[in-house]
Order: sequence, then C-alpha cells, then structure tokens
Amino acid sequence: MIIWPRVRAVIEGAGSFEPKAVEVSGSCEDNDSRARIEFSTMTIKPSPIEPQTEPYRLTKRVIVFPSPAEEAELEEKINEIELRLAIYGKGPKAEEYREVVERYGEQALREMELAKEKSEPEVRQEGARPALTPLVGEGLLSEEERRRLQEARESQKNVLGWAADIGWARVELAKRFMVYEEQERAERVRIAEELEAHASVEFPQYKELYERNPMELPKRVKRWAHTKNTLVRIAELQQQYKALKDRLKSRVEERLAERGVRVIDPGREVVIYGWYNGYPEWIIFRGYLTKVRLENTLTLVCRPDWPLTQTRLKLWMGRVKAYEWVQRLIKNAGITDSVVDRAALGFTLEHAVATKDQTTLDVLNRLRERAEKELAHRHGIDEASFPFWFDCAGRFNWLVQPSGEPAFKFAYAKNISRLRVKDRGRIEVETVFFPYISWGETVRIEHPAASGDYLITRLIHRYQRGNCRTVMTLEPAEAA
Repeated sequence: MIIWPRVRAVIEGAGSFEPKAVEVSGSCEDNDSRARIEFSTMTIKPSPIEPQTEPYRLTKRVIVFPSPAEEAELEEKINEIELRLAIYGKGPKAEEYREVVERYGEQALREMELAKEKSEPEVRQEGARPALTPLVGEGLLSEEERRRLQEARESQKNVLGWAADIGWARVELAKRFMVYEEQERAERVRIAEELEAHASVEFPQYKELYERNPMELPKRVKRWAHTKNTLVRIAELQQQYKALKDRLKSRVEERLAERGVRVIDPGREVVIYGWYNGYPEWIIFRGYLTKVRLENTLTLVCRPDWPLTQTRLKLWMGRVKAYEWVQRLIKNAGITDSVVDRAALGFTLEHAVATKDQTTLDVLNRLRERAEKELAHRHGIDEASFPFWFDCAGRFNWLVQPSGEPAFKFAYAKNISRLRVKDRGRIEVETVFFPYISWGETVRIEHPAASGDYLITRLIHRYQRGNCRTVMTLEPAEAA
C-alpha cells in the first residue's frame, strides 16, 4: 500500500479545496510566518473530502460583468469623492492631482476664462476640442474612447490626434479639480463659521479665556476654527467614501454570487491541513488571507498576524505590568488563544499608550525593544533576543523558549534526507513531508554530523504533487 501525502485548505466562507501547491514558512525568531497556496486555474472543484453541489470560483474582488445603472452611479460618486480628497492630499488620486494641476492648471484656467466670455458653440468654432467625458478609469477616458484611441495607436494612424485627446482629457480633469477646489473652499468657510459660533459653548477653555480677556477670544477661536475645519471636512469626505465603497462592494458581491462566483477578500480565516492517507489530519497553518494574486495561476498569501496589522486602538493604562498590557492589546485585536511569559514580561510600565496612528503590531514591536533591554540587564549581557510569534495553530506566543521533551526523533538513513551544519551550532535538516511538527517545538536528531535535542526555530513545509519536503532550521535546545 502506497501512502501519499495530502493537503487541503479550508477558506472561511468558500469551502475546502485541494490546492496544486502549498508552501508554509514558520518561524519563532522574527514573527515571519506565512503560507502560499497555489491553484491550477481560476475554477476549482471542491475536494472529495468535503463534497459540494457545485464548483466554486475564486477570484479577486473585481467587477466581471457590465455595471448596471446603480453601480455606475456609485462608481461616479466614488470617483468624485476621490478627486475631492485629492485636494487635501488624501486618497488614491492625491499624486495624480498634483501632477495634473501643475502641468495643465494654467491651460485649464485660460480655457475656463474663455468659456465664461463666450458660449460653447463659439469656443468650438475656434478650434477647441470637445471635452472627452466621462473621465473615468486609469486613462481618464470612457471605455469607448479608450477603445478608439487604442485602435488609433495600434494602427499608427492619427497618433498626434491621439496624444492631443489625452492632453485635452488632462485639461478637463484639471478644470474639474479647480471647480472642486472652489466648492471645498466654500465648504471649509461654512464649517469654520459654524465652529467659530459654537466654540465658546462647546469648549470650556474658550469660555474661561473669554472671561479673562474678551478681546483675545475672537482671534484664538478664528485661528482654531480655520485649522479645525479642514480636518472636519476631510473626516466627512472619508466617511462618505467608505460608505460608498461598502455599498458598491455589497452590490458587486451580490452580482458575483448570482453567477456562482465566491469573492475571496483579505481577512478571511484560512486553515491548512496536512496528512498521509490512512492517518489523521494535522493543522500545519492557521492564519488569515492577506493577498490574492491572479496571473497564470491563482495564489493566496496568508499570514497569522493579520489582525495585529489591521487593528488601530486608542488605549491608555497607567502603571501596569507588561504582560497585562500585552494581553489587553491582543485581546482587543481579536486574538483569544495566547501564551505570554509573565516572568520575562513582569516589569512595570509607568504609562502604556497605544495611539490610532500605530497598529497593534507597531505597539508590540516597541514593547519588544524594552523587553529585550530588561532581559539583557537581568542576565548581565549586552544584547538579548525576545521575539513573539504565532505557531502553526495560530496561537500567539511570547515566552522564553523552554527546552521541553523532544516531540519526534529524526535519524540518519531513516527519515533524514539531508543535513547541513551552519554557524553557531545551528543545523538545517531536510526530511520527507512531515506535517506533525511545528516551529517552536523540540526534536531529537541522531546523525554522524550532529546529535542531541534541538529547537525548531524555522520550518518550511513544501507540498507539491510529486515533490513534498519539510526543511527545519534547528538550534541546540540548551542554547535556545
């Protein structure tokens, strides 16, 4: 009986699939753990392990059908909000705004002045090109105009006209930006007037200032209002932008679902199982989808620390133990399974602060620097390494590695295909695909070049039909 290795990936909301290839890379040294799952084609039939009534189709979140009127209207509103945000240096079109206004702003102003003096037919008679509308997409042209210009470029005919049309489209966009600038300026003045009128009521410090010096209040409030109004306006636009994007996303997902297409977005939980025929399944990776790459094949990239990179919290705790602060941070990030070394993180923080301009991962990395200094001082050494990591089951670990009892034994001429001695007593061992171990565990090695108990600091599972291997980077358990 031939025992074949098997792997399957379970994706939240999409089902279970047998991929073409999987590479899981895990480490307890620098929190660098990830998984790459590759599928042969876009359309994948469910694995026989978990039968389904119809195949799923994994794809990027894109519109693969003609947009109906409501979606086109939403896209136009989103485009307008993006252009308005660009004026404040925010959003995806901020760079485009600077480039277009710098290069075409003067020409747009001249044409706007000309349009004020003369009617549209008179302007056209003088040789001006009609506006290319609507200006959408990367080329700022409609689909029909883009197709027509592409045909002209491919046939090498009317190339000058094609370039002039592109230039005219840029001028039209610059005009649009300038109109929006005027509207935004008026909106900011309106907000400033409202803030100025209510500042002394809403903010007690202005009321106290007015009682001390009535003449100083209008100057202070005016300066404050004209600074605050821009932030208020940006917040309003960003809120509208998010609401519109969410509405469009829900419409797109509904239409894709009607066509039997499952949308795979970042943030979906992914669990990868590995096993051999006749033996139980074993989790070799648990994490979250972070990227979807669709080229010749479909590739999903997953990481276990995705919640830490997406969570931005405004927290403050005064005089708290470091391990309590860590537990509070990861709990707020939605991580419930964790092991934290209370002895190593037992030092006291006078002020523990997390601001919204930092992710939870940033705050933990900053705390790690402090913990390593404390650990080095405690042991009387110059430097100490004290990383945190996620194991294969997705559990958060931050502890000084214990030696522990060896979980498995690997021996020369039995299940070791290659052993390479590295620096500082480390070794690299290659074996057959072995899904039953995880980074951070201890194994026993019996080999002429190295023997003893070793800690797995880095582990790579490579699964591909016909070629499956596990590579371990090991350190002596006593040194670790």
